[in-house]
Amino acid sequence: MIDNNPLLPKKSPKSNLQDSNIGQLSADENRPDNNTADAVVLTLAAHLAEAQEIERRHLARALHDEVGQNVTAIAFTLDFIQSQLDEPDLPIDLVRTHLKETLDLAEQTTDRIRQIVADLRPPMLDDYGLIEALDWYADHLAQITGLEITVQQTYFAPRLPAAVESMLFRIAQEALTNIVNHAQAQSASITVEAKASTIRLTIADNGLGFEVDQPAASPARFGLLTMVERAKAINGRCTIESQRNQGTRIIVEVPR
Repeated sequence: MIDNNPLLPKKSPKSNLQDSNIGQLSADENRPDNNTADAVVLTLAAHLAEAQEIERRHLARALHDEVGQNVTAIAFTLDFIQSQLDEPDLPIDLVRTHLKETLDLAEQTTDRIRQIVADLRPPMLDDYGLIEALDWYADHLAQITGLEITVQQTYFAPRLPAAVESMLFRIAQEALTNIVNHAQAQSASITVEAKASTIRLTIADNGLGFEVDQPAASPARFGLLTMVERAKAINGRCTIESQRNQGTRIIVEVPR
């Protein structure tokens, strides 16, 4: 299924991998030497801390600027409606208009809160599992960005442990975010394959591609290293293949 996907860069035979023009980054390749390893770890930790802080600021802004202001407006309108109830000649049409506006705003606020919660952790990831969560996120991202995203999956049982599903979802989420922000791609694909002893997740795009053999401390590489480290945290392996103007493929394999 993966090898026939037109979005995926063509793979060279393993024995000829060193002769391939496709750059690769994995947990076992392109590691920094001992003199720079500590610096890379510290820089990556700082990058992760900064990413978490950016996410917190985004959440705080969404809650304050959108949810908070909407709740204030709802309270103000309800207070106005209450004041009109004491009038001898109740302006029923005016009250009805403001009440409808308040109900509409409450519905919008509820929808926004659900979206914020889903961005943090989709409820269907816990309720229905990885496949449904990836399918939902692909549809959600396609609607707001215009990127064409296809999901090809093989359903399997039993489900993976919650921590593994969560980490795989985060890797896919980060990969798709990188595609939207940097790849200038028209389309992307998510493929989930169930093997006898492993689950393979592949995210591919037809975008610009890049050189993966950048210096270990290059800022452009931090996102890639993050995905590699996430995979290692669940006893998996993440391989990133890319070539300029040939797109990118991120392959994650974890034990079942």
